[in-house]
Amino acid sequence: MGESQTNLLQGTLDLLILKAIGDGEFHGLGISRRIEQITHGTFRVKPGSLFPALHRMEEAGWLTSFWGDSENNRRAKFYRRTKAGERQLGIETEEWATIARAIANAPGVPCRPAPPPRPYARPHPAPDTGRLPFTALAGYRSFVHATPG
Repeated sequence: MGESQTNLLQGTLDLLILKAIGDGEFHGLGISRRIEQITHGTFRVKPGSLFPALHRMEEAGWLTSFWGDSENNRRAKFYRRTKAGERQLGIETEEWATIARAIANAPGVPCRPAPPPRPYARPHPAPDTGRLPFTALAGYRSFVHATPG
């Protein structure tokens, strides 16, 4: 699945973490698994990205943490979203919705295709007539006439 993974866009990790935690309590590996689950495998967050983000978000007051035992009876740090984290989730969600709308609207901009290459045409006038050879104009004319106004 590694080759088909999509790279996280800058700024989306906080949103994914806040969404993944929801109203629950998760340790780091649990958050990583939850992100992979809610994105249907599109995103897999590695520890080198996840744990600095969790620390930063805890410093910002969006998460709180406590030590507990994981499902494997190992010590793990669990994270919970705070009220400030809930507010931040709302902000991040709205910002992402704005970005998504802008991207969704971008392909609707009409654009003309580039003219096809002119095979075997010389870019300069023919020495005997001072005009471009007919072969250079034939492909261009078919493109111009096939293109809607």
